[in-house]
Amino acid sequence: MPTAFVPFAVNESMNDFGGGGPRLMGQVSGQMRSGGGLGARIVGFVIFLVVLAVIVALVAVLIPVALVAVIVVAGLLVLLFAWIRFRLWWRGLRAPNGSLDGRRNVRVRRPGQASDPVEFTAQSREADYSDHADQADQADRADAPGGPRN
Repeated sequence: MPTAFVPFAVNESMNDFGGGGPRLMGQVSGQMRSGGGLGARIVGFVIFLVVLAVIVALVAVLIPVALVAVIVVAGLLVLLFAWIRFRLWWRGLRAPNGSLDGRRNVRVRRPGQASDPVEFTAQSREADYSDHADQADQADRADAPGGPRN
């Protein structure tokens, strides 16, 4: 009498694993269903040890690599900020009126100066602009045909 297809077969002989239970057909070999021999257990344990050793080796290698990467990135950030601070300090030494970017119309109060900050007046702005205009005129005259540079 033909038997109907049953996706789960009950295995009664797995005494080592609690007396069996439903298992997918074909999922486990016949030897393993019967508990497996000593050789199969040794091979399984050796495979487990190899996988464990590989995981431990990867972790042992990756942790120092990650630490070195973090230290290198932190060092590069420190160097970047130190370079920025140096450039600002260097510009401050070379800029007129103590401005950081060299603009002439920035006024900086220094020790010993009057306590009131210098106010911008229309006259002082006009003087600044006319000074720039004079410089531009001189540059135009110098570049003109027949000028001092030609």
